[in-house]
Amino acid sequence: MQPSGGLHDLTVKELQEMAKSKGISLNMTKQDVIELLDQIEPGVDHGGLSGDSLIAAKQKLGVGVLKNKQELIHALEKAAGQELAEKAKQEAASAALQKTKALIEEQVGKFVLPAGPEQFAAFMAAVYNAEATAQSRPEPGLRTV
Repeated sequence: MQPSGGLHDLTVKELQEMAKSKGISLNMTKQDVIELLDQIEPGVDHGGLSGDSLIAAKQKLGVGVLKNKQELIHALEKAAGQELAEKAKQEAASAALQKTKALIEEQVGKFVLPAGPEQFAAFMAAVYNAEATAQSRPEPGLRTV
């Protein structure tokens, strides 16, 4: 039974327009063909096919040049998943950056410039401690310099 709702209710023409707008090829790419062949013939390694052998496998199993409705839906869903993953990655990096920025601002706020040269040693010790603290707690995905 075919699922209803969402992309499944759209016509092939509407799916093609949506795919074009997202930069998805309407033609079956080599990777698309290999993935489809893997679904049709599970357990057979189609990854090494190319050229004449790929064309022969396509003809044998009746794989067309253009993506059909189900293949368009699959490509659109795959692209949407990749967009969501990229967005989550960017949000995580942004949150880590904000956390690091807050930590740095907190550490910098503790600095008071020395009034005279006799307080310089204590000032440099505070700078060193702040730097050591920042380097001992790197955020995931961020590099310390």
